Amino acid sequence: MSTSPKSAVKHKATPQEDIKKAVRVVRPQNLPTIYVEGVSQLMLGFPTSRVQLFNAVDQENDANAPFEVHHHACELIIPTPALAELCITILKQMTTYKDLIGTSRAEWQVRVDAVFEQLNNLSAGQAASAGTNT
Repeated sequence: MSTSPKSAVKHKATPQEDIKKAVRVVRPQNLPTIYVEGVSQLMLGFPTSRVQLFNAVDQENDANAPFEVHHHACELIIPTPALAELCITILKQMTTYKDLIGTSRAEWQVRVDAVFEQLNNLSAGQAASAGTNT
């Protein structure tokens, strides 16, 4: 017989210990990718919350005023603590990479401006050639 004491109580990991665990991510080949433009509705609750995301916006007019129509792309049902962790992670990443995001935005703005300049030159050239054909 063993004389070493056996503990009947197992160690329960604290949330901080859970965060430090190594994670292996497995991404199946058929994982759907859904493009979204924003959050349409957020319903916080316990133990889960719901986030409804939309991917298209239409404008409609009624008798009083114009309004947006959101076309739902998906609904995310997530444990509320995991949603809070997701929000924190997103904000940390945005803070960490805000300079890079700003630089990328500026580079894309230069590209878009160059395309618009080409369009202006093209339409000016077409207008000039149309004037000489008369």
